[in-house]
Amino acid sequence: MLSLCQDVFFKRRYFVMDYEKVYSLTAIADKLGRSRSSVYDWLHTYKEFIEPHTVGKGRTKKYKESIFPVLSLIEDLKAEGHPNDYIRALLASEGHDIVVEGETNENAPVLTQLTEAYKTILTKVETLESQNEDLARQNEKMANAMQAMAEVIRQTAATNEEKEAEREKRQLERDQMLIDTMRQLHADKQQEPKGFFSKLFGK
Repeated sequence: MLSLCQDVFFKRRYFVMDYEKVYSLTAIADKLGRSRSSVYDWLHTYKEFIEPHTVGKGRTKKYKESIFPVLSLIEDLKAEGHPNDYIRALLASEGHDIVVEGETNENAPVLTQLTEAYKTILTKVETLESQNEDLARQNEKMANAMQAMAEVIRQTAATNEEKEAEREKRQLERDQMLIDTMRQLHADKQQEPKGFFSKLFGK
């Protein structure tokens, strides 16, 4: 009797440990808050990354809990507007499993698409690096041009200050010359000889 109970206990324990929750397409859509058609489209478009997380076939097909990180990544990349080839390449680079059932003509395009996607990403990265180098050169030219302009403005301001100082100096010299001339005229007038009537009347 004890042996029978132990056997039942261990079988139940094994069953609990071996059990893994699975989801239907509708349950996945509800959990993600997306339409059923959108989730179906993702499952079909990226099926090579979805198959490792499936249980059963056809109408009985269910999906493991492990599918949600894959679908969440797809959802984020879709929201950012990335093309399918880019998403496939990124899924592969992130280490997500991929199912390729032998080297058949049916699966060959998938590998080709992944290869082309990697090439596309590499080309875009190289293009961005080239654009960054061009921007750096343009920024350097602009900085040099602004520095040269600042020097011209500084020199112009200094020249204007010198011209203004010279103008004020000349004006002061003219004013002083006028004052000196008026003083000399006044002094000369005081020294003029007195006329007859002035001598007669003592004026």
